[in-house]
Amino acid sequence: MANFNFTPKDIYEKHFDKKMRGYDPEQVDVVLDEIIRDYETYEDEILSLREENEFLRSKISKMQEKPNNAEDGDTKRIEPAQIIAATEKAKQVSPRKQYQEGSNFDVLKRLSRLELAVFGAQDKKLEDTNEIV
Repeated sequence: MANFNFTPKDIYEKHFDKKMRGYDPEQVDVVLDEIIRDYETYEDEILSLREENEFLRSKISKMQEKPNNAEDGDTKRIEPAQIIAATEKAKQVSPRKQYQEGSNFDVLKRLSRLELAVFGAQDKKLEDTNEIV
């Protein structure tokens, strides 16, 4: 880590010897005040970045320690093997699903026959009237 020669307090308390035809002390004070503000800003920024760095490092270490298991609800990181296993499982159709599909087809077939029996005669009359018009 870089070592600083001055802290804001060091700059504030620094005194200069006066010599003839030297710099204007008030102007030097103004410049030094600006430098102090800059240093304080840098210190705040460094402290903030250190805290953020520490937080992110702890978060990374927690994520590395935590096992990746989609069955436990961790769906952020899924291994390729888990994707393959889930795909294969999805391809398999359960017997219950096959039964439901078959029974749905049977129900639709029966419904079609009933509609034909009940409304078939009316539909035929409608078709005949549409042909006339």
